[in-house]
Amino acid sequence: MGRLLERGAWPWRSSEGLVTFAVAFAVFTDGLVYDLVIPFLPELFTGRLKTPPEDVDNWAALSLESFGMALLITNWIAGYIADGNVSKSRPFLAGIGIMLIATLLFFLSVDPYLIIFARALQGASEALVWVSGIAFLVSQVDEANLGVCMGYTTLGATIGELIGPLLGGYLYEKLGHWAVFGVVEVVIAGDIVLRLLVKEKEPESQQQTLVDAVKGLSDTDALLGNSVAVSHGTLDNIASTDLEHGGDDDRSALSGTTECDDDVSALSTLGWNWLSSVIGAAIACVVRSALEATIPIYVLRHFGWTSSAGGGVMFALLLPMVGGPLVGKYTTLNGPRWFSTIASLACGVFMVTLGFLTGDDPTTQTLFVVNIGFIGLCISLGTTTQTTAISAAAQRAEALRSRIRASGVELSWELKMLTPGMMLSGLSTAWALGLFLGPACGSFFHFSTNQEAMAEVEDEVYDVIIVGAGPCGLSTASRLREHTPAALFTDEEHRRFHWIGKYGKNVNLKHVRSGKISQSCHCRPEYKMLVLDATDNKWLGRWNHLFKMYDISHLRSPMLWHVDPLDRDALLAHAYHHQREDELVEIRNCVGKEISKHASKKMAKGRVCGGKQEARISINLRERNDYYTPSQALFRDHCMDVAGRYNLGEQLIRKETLQNLDYGEVRGVSVDGAKLFTVTTDSTRHYYAKTVVLAVGPANTPKIPPLPSAPLTASGTPPQACHSMQIKEFPDPIVKWRIAAGRSTNVLIIGGGLTSAQLAVLALKRGVTKIWHLMRGPMRVKHFDVDLSWMGKYKNAEQARFWTADSDIERLEIIKEARGGGSLTPTYYKKVKKYIASGHIELHNNTSLVDAELKEVDGSRFWSIKTEPPLAEVPLFDYIYFATGIQTDFACLPYLQTMLQKYPIHGHGGFPCINEDLMWKDGVPLFCAGRLGALQLGPAAPNIGGAKVAAERVAWAIEDIIKLNGSQEGHNQDSGELASYLSGHGNMYGILEDESN
Repeated sequence: MGRLLERGAWPWRSSEGLVTFAVAFAVFTDGLVYDLVIPFLPELFTGRLKTPPEDVDNWAALSLESFGMALLITNWIAGYIADGNVSKSRPFLAGIGIMLIATLLFFLSVDPYLIIFARALQGASEALVWVSGIAFLVSQVDEANLGVCMGYTTLGATIGELIGPLLGGYLYEKLGHWAVFGVVEVVIAGDIVLRLLVKEKEPESQQQTLVDAVKGLSDTDALLGNSVAVSHGTLDNIASTDLEHGGDDDRSALSGTTECDDDVSALSTLGWNWLSSVIGAAIACVVRSALEATIPIYVLRHFGWTSSAGGGVMFALLLPMVGGPLVGKYTTLNGPRWFSTIASLACGVFMVTLGFLTGDDPTTQTLFVVNIGFIGLCISLGTTTQTTAISAAAQRAEALRSRIRASGVELSWELKMLTPGMMLSGLSTAWALGLFLGPACGSFFHFSTNQEAMAEVEDEVYDVIIVGAGPCGLSTASRLREHTPAALFTDEEHRRFHWIGKYGKNVNLKHVRSGKISQSCHCRPEYKMLVLDATDNKWLGRWNHLFKMYDISHLRSPMLWHVDPLDRDALLAHAYHHQREDELVEIRNCVGKEISKHASKKMAKGRVCGGKQEARISINLRERNDYYTPSQALFRDHCMDVAGRYNLGEQLIRKETLQNLDYGEVRGVSVDGAKLFTVTTDSTRHYYAKTVVLAVGPANTPKIPPLPSAPLTASGTPPQACHSMQIKEFPDPIVKWRIAAGRSTNVLIIGGGLTSAQLAVLALKRGVTKIWHLMRGPMRVKHFDVDLSWMGKYKNAEQARFWTADSDIERLEIIKEARGGGSLTPTYYKKVKKYIASGHIELHNNTSLVDAELKEVDGSRFWSIKTEPPLAEVPLFDYIYFATGIQTDFACLPYLQTMLQKYPIHGHGGFPCINEDLMWKDGVPLFCAGRLGALQLGPAAPNIGGAKVAAERVAWAIEDIIKLNGSQEGHNQDSGELASYLSGHGNMYGILEDESN
C-alpha cells in the first residue's frame, strides 16, 4: 500500500514533459561531451600527454575513430539490452554511469592509450543512451505526441553539437584543462539527477499505451492511423518507397482485427518501412557530415574567411534543427511522406545551386551562406521525419509483437529480429554511419571556383613552394617571374628586351658563319609555384593587420626598398603615375651635399673643445628622391600591382600552417630517384616540391619574459598582458571597459623599439590616462633599423667588411653592431618627448622588469611590478604590453626538426649557417630568405631591402637547379653572344668578346 501511495504521490515524475526533457538533456549531454573536447585534442596530446608533434594528428584521428567504432558496434548490443529489460529506465541510467567513468578517465589520464579507451567508452555510452533513451521515451509517450517529443530530442542533440566546440575551445584557452573537466562533470551531474528523477508509468498505463497503438484510439493519430505502417521515404529519391504500400493490411490491423495473419503481415510491412526510414536517416546524416567536413575548409581557402566565420557557416547549416519539435508535430498529424519527399527534392536543387556559386564577391558569399541554410533546413526535415517514423514504428512493433505472442503464432527469423530495441538501434546506427562515411563522401561535394580547383592531385610536384606571404615572400615570387631584373639589366637593355618581346617573335635569327637559323621562343615557361601562409590567403595579410592594429600611417623604410624586381624606382614611379606623391613623407636630416675640401679644412680647424660640430652626411643630395617614406596604403597598393603584373594572384596562396619539412626520395612521386621536399601542413595534406623558400620573418613565436610571481592561463601567458605581436584588440577590452567607466588607467609598456613608442602614442590617443615605458637600455634614435653607413655612399665598404669577415661569428658581431638594438625614428621621438613633457608618458631607460604580481583591488585585478633598479611611486597597472621583439632561433622551429636530424647544420645567435646561395647546405635546396638569412645577407636581412637581395640570390640558385623546358636560353646556346644580346638577354659588352674570338 505504501508503495502504491509512493507511486501516486508524484505523478509529474512520469509526465511526458519531464520524460522528454530528460531524454533531450541526455542526448544534449552526449553531444556536448563529444564535441567539447575536439578543439583542444591536439593541444591535449602535445601539452598534457607530451606526445611528439609528428604523432599528434594520428592520435587525434584515432580518438575520433575509436568513438565512432565503439558507437557502431555497441548500437546493436544496446538494442538487445533495451529489449531484454522490462524497465527501460535502467539501461538509460546505466548509460550515464558509463559516461561518467569515461570522462573521468579522459580528463585524469596522462596516457594516450587511456584517452583512446575513454573515447571508446564515450561511444559505447552514447549508443546506450540513444537507444535506451528513445526506447524509454517511446514507452512513456502517447503516439499523438511522439513527433513533437522526438523533435525536442533532436533539438537537444543539435544544441550540444553547436555549443560544444565553442565552449570547449574557449574554456580550455582561457581557464585551462580542469575548467573544462569541471563543466563536463557539472553537466553530467545534472543529467544524473534528471535520470533519477523520472519514473516509468504504471504497468497498467504502459499496457494501455500499447493497446492504443494497435487500436488507434487517438483522434489526431494521423501518423499511426491512416498513415502508419507505410513507407516513410528518404532524403534521396532513389531510397523513397511508396508510402501507401501495404496500406490495406495496416488499416485492417489498426481497426482492431484479431486475425493473426493480419498482424504478421502488418509487422512485415512495418519492417520494410523501418528499413527505408533507416536508409533515409543514414543518407541525411552522411550529407550533413560531408558538408561539415568540406565547408569550413572551402570557405577558409576560397573566401579567405577566419575559422570563426567558418563556424558561422556551420551554424547556418545546423540552425534549422531547432525547428525539430514543429516538424515532428506536423509529421505526426500528416505523416512523413510529403515532408521527406519535399526535403529530398529541395536538397538536391540546393546542392546543384551550390555548385554554381563560384565567385568570391560579397553577393556570392551571401548566397552561399543562404544556400547552406536551406540545405540545413532540408536535412532537418528529413532527419526529424525519419526519426519520428522510426520511433513510431518501434512503438507499434511492440504492440503487434505482444498480440502475436498472445496468439501463439511462431514468427520467422527475420521478424524475430525485428524487435523495438533493434529498430531503435537503427537510428543511432544511421548517425554513426554518417560520422564514418560523411568525410569520405565529402569529395563528391566539389565546389569549383574561378581561381582554383578544390580537388587537386595529391602527388602534384611544384617547382617552388614559398612559405610566407609577406613582403619577403612576394619579393621572391615576383623575382622568379621576372626574366630581366633591374639587378642584372640596365635601362637600355630593358627597352631593347621589351621591344623584342613585342615584335621579335616574328623574326628568326640567322648565324653569319654557320648559317644556322634559330627560332625565337614565343613564351618562356614559368615555375610551378605555391605559397603557404599561416595567417591569410592573401599577400601581406599579417603585415596589413599589424599596420592597422598599430595605426601606422607610413613605413620606416625608404623608397628604394620595395618588392618590384623590374625597376629600382618602381615605387616612386607608382606614386607619380597614380598622382599620390602627397603620400610621401621626407626623411629629414639624412640627405645632404658632399662635404667639400674647403669645408673639411674648416671643420678640422674648428675641432676644439666647445666648438660647433657639423654632422657627417652619409647620403648624397642626388639620392634625395629615394629618401622619402611611402604611406602604408601606397606601399600595399604597389605590392598588389606587382602581384597582378606577374600573375601572382590568390590562386597561388593557401592559408595553411607549415608543420613539417622533409627532403628525400618519395616513392611513387619521385622520378628517377630524384629527391623532393615533402611539405606537411595543418590541413593534413602533403605537398611535394623541388625547392622550398622559407620567407617566414622572425619565424619563432613571440614570448613574454618569465615573471616568477605572475599567474599563467592555459595558453601559457599571464592574464591582462600580451606580446605586441599577439594583440587582437587595442587597447584590451578590460582597459576599454575601465576607460568607458571613467576610471584612471595605467598601462605599462616594455621595450625600446619603434613598436613600443607606437603603442604608447596610440594608447594615449584612445583614452589611456598614463603610460609607463620601460627600456632595458638607453633610448636610441635612428632613421632606420641599421646605421646610415649601411644605406648611403659608404654601404659598399660596410658590406665588403661583412662579406670578407673570417667567420660567421664575426659576421654576427657586425650585425649586432650595425643594428644596435631597438630604436625610435626622429618622428616618434618628438611625439614621445611631447607626451613626456605633458606628464602622460613616464619613460625609464636602463630599467628592467624583474617580476610582476596580479593583485585584486575592489573586485578588479591590477599588476604590481618590481624593477631593477627599483622605481619609486609606481602605480598598479591595468595592463602590460611587451614590445620586446621576437628572438630568432631556427633550431627550435618544430617544422625544421626533421631537416635538422637528416641534414644537420649549425648556427650562431639563432641564425642558421647557410651557404652563399642562402641554401640550407649544398645539395639541399631549402632557401632561407629574410631574417633567417642574416649571416649571408647582412644587417638589413629582416627589412624589405634584405628581402630584395635575398630574392635575387634565391632566383639565381633556383635557375641553376631547375631548367625549364622550352626556355629561351636553350635556343640561344649555339647562336653566340650576338644572338643572345639581340634576343634581349645578353650583355652588350659580351659581343666584343664573341667577335674577338
